[in-house]
Amino acid sequence: MGSGLAQLVRLLPPGRWCSGEQLARSLKISRAAVWKQIERARELGLPIRAERGRGYRLDLPLELLSEPRMRDFGGAELATLQQLEVVFETGSTNADLLALPPSQAHARARFAERQTAGRGRRGRRWHAALGRSLCFSLGWRFEAGLGALAFLPLVTAIAVAEALEELGLADHSIKWPNDIVVHPDKLAGCLLEVRGDVSGPCLAVLGVGLNIALDDEPGALIDQPWTDLQQQGLRLSRNHVAGALLTRLIGAVQQYDRHGFAPFEDAWKRWDGLSGKTVMVRAEDGTERSGVARGLGSRGGLLVHFADGERECLAGEVSVRGG
Repeated sequence: MGSGLAQLVRLLPPGRWCSGEQLARSLKISRAAVWKQIERARELGLPIRAERGRGYRLDLPLELLSEPRMRDFGGAELATLQQLEVVFETGSTNADLLALPPSQAHARARFAERQTAGRGRRGRRWHAALGRSLCFSLGWRFEAGLGALAFLPLVTAIAVAEALEELGLADHSIKWPNDIVVHPDKLAGCLLEVRGDVSGPCLAVLGVGLNIALDDEPGALIDQPWTDLQQQGLRLSRNHVAGALLTRLIGAVQQYDRHGFAPFEDAWKRWDGLSGKTVMVRAEDGTERSGVARGLGSRGGLLVHFADGERECLAGEVSVRGG
């Protein structure tokens, strides 16, 4: 289903009519099968118009991801990858890489046009609109043990924030530990998953989801305020954005592997969107406490000043009070 739908999308030039007969001939399927594929594409949110005697037309520009184009827009860091791949549909790019032997997942980037089981932090679903968002994962093998990767979620967020700044975005910040927000709507999210031993080595899979131009399509599927690059005044090639983000992420992972978090400390202070703000912290057991965020703790957690003293919060939901 995925490959046939991908072929159909590529055969539909935005703004121009293509007959059902032409599509059937190109896809080597019946016209009835073409209609089923059209209906499936509509279910996924693609605005495809149909008119008798004229055929089908895609009513918005749709740029599919391409490995060569991403490499054109990316930097020298992409040459360090053992594989850069694009699939049309998968459950989760993170899960795909975690299912591989560590040697095969290392230095491997996997993009998906559509995820059916994408996840965010704390098991939340990450909605990825077909052709209007980015979802990808990068696998990286570390010789150090799990404890040495405590700050890696923060490094991932810093890399995404800096790449977006290079692309022209302004006024964004990081909501601890690794959400990219714009006053205070969520623009991008990161998910780090790790497999390995306490003493090492281990495999880290860094997943990134970014809203590009959702056009209000997600509706109730997103359970928090959101924004996208288009709403922020940026109309960019998806391949350009993908190449820029992946380049920054690889560079950041390499630097973290060599030097730890020290080179990123100033960058975190600059991008930290919670420091000095009153926040509500909901622990995993459901209890809530209000305090003032005071930056990072020694283990990469959120340092919060509560009425009874400071605590380093390593997990839980954090929201800005009144925000």
